[in-house]
Amino acid sequence: MHIPYSKPATLSDPYIDWEGSEAEIKKVIDTDPKELGRNAYSMIFYQHLPAANYEEGCFYVPFFLDYYARETELDAPDFEGFFWFIDHFREDFERDCLLEPILQSIWSIFLERTRSFKIHRLSNDELQKYGICESYREIVPSCRIVHEFLDCLTTWEVYDSVVTKLKEYFDDTSSVIKSSWFCECAFHTRLWLWVDSEPVRSRQDIFDYFHRFERFSGHYGNIIGGSGLNSGFTQYNQRISPN
Repeated sequence: MHIPYSKPATLSDPYIDWEGSEAEIKKVIDTDPKELGRNAYSMIFYQHLPAANYEEGCFYVPFFLDYYARETELDAPDFEGFFWFIDHFREDFERDCLLEPILQSIWSIFLERTRSFKIHRLSNDELQKYGICESYREIVPSCRIVHEFLDCLTTWEVYDSVVTKLKEYFDDTSSVIKSSWFCECAFHTRLWLWVDSEPVRSRQDIFDYFHRFERFSGHYGNIIGGSGLNSGFTQYNQRISPN
């Protein structure tokens, strides 16, 4: 991905929201982009009030995508700002012929994140460190980023092509790993029902996709090695590992 902008000398704070943060901005600028982490990217791409304008943020896009692909912490990802930034400057990314490569990179990260499905049982220290409820002690390490993918892809229409790929991906029930991720994603989409607000634009569609009985039954049956569900979504909350 060729970025037509050089490393910025500063972050221009286009919406005037980072006054008093000059030291933090200088630290971001002075750090090798390959070494930046969660806090820096949260500042650069902060939703609605980014510290970077388009050209400045654009420079950091490939470095963020590389970081996002490598992120292994179980902290809630909280990188929604990046997905917002791409949508907010969509016309600029299209003009620079960068939008499609970015969307392809996002899809590639999703594929890599769902390449395996192994359950990790969190210790009490891990539950406390990551602020995870004890009810979710058994967790797939990549699930929090995959959940964020679902949330962000269904928020802005710029990602509709990726949502289409996601549906095509899960139409295939030949892989136990893929079916396990399908059930995990279906479980996550139920959280959208608990939010006291109007549904985000395409979430109803993707929710219906994951909860179509024939599709869910096929994936669930693939996991348990049976013929699917006879009635209802039995043991719906159970995390099942193919290993």
